[in-house]
Amino acid sequence: MKKQIIITLILSFFGTKVIMAQSIGPSTLNSTGGSAVIGGNTYEYSIAEMSLVNTASASGIIVTQGTLQPTSNSSGIQLAAIADDELKVFPVPTSGIINIQPRFNNTGILHFTLLDGAGKNVVENSANLSSGKEIQQLNIDAYASGNYLLNISYETKFGTFQKVYKIQKTQ
Repeated sequence: MKKQIIITLILSFFGTKVIMAQSIGPSTLNSTGGSAVIGGNTYEYSIAEMSLVNTASASGIIVTQGTLQPTSNSSGIQLAAIADDELKVFPVPTSGIINIQPRFNNTGILHFTLLDGAGKNVVENSANLSSGKEIQQLNIDAYASGNYLLNISYETKFGTFQKVYKIQKTQ
């Protein structure tokens, strides 16, 4: 009986910690901040978050603690999302070829753009899909290892639908 009580107490204590550890809330709370447009990018920043600021730079990129990621400028037009069962992108991670497998019920134009970590277009392409199900391939073998974003939109007579995928390029 004592073992059951002790085990129950231990599980309830650690169970609470596990649930709290899975929180997706922010780990810091900013006291104030703002945003600024620099070189066409909008940078958001926070104040009174850190006591030490460190800046690291490499070719073409500068990263400073306390500066949040740039946000893309929006035209205010919201596109409908592509459903999960209508489009598959695989394999991820990949070392070379990305397969884009649509399962649309209508004909249309498939547009896809691969963006690097700095938000620059690496590859931009379109394909006319006569049945809505033609598989497309994107070869990224020549590009550096890292994380990319694949922005896919499908334009039909009923509207334009969009989805963004995170692509990890390995050696």
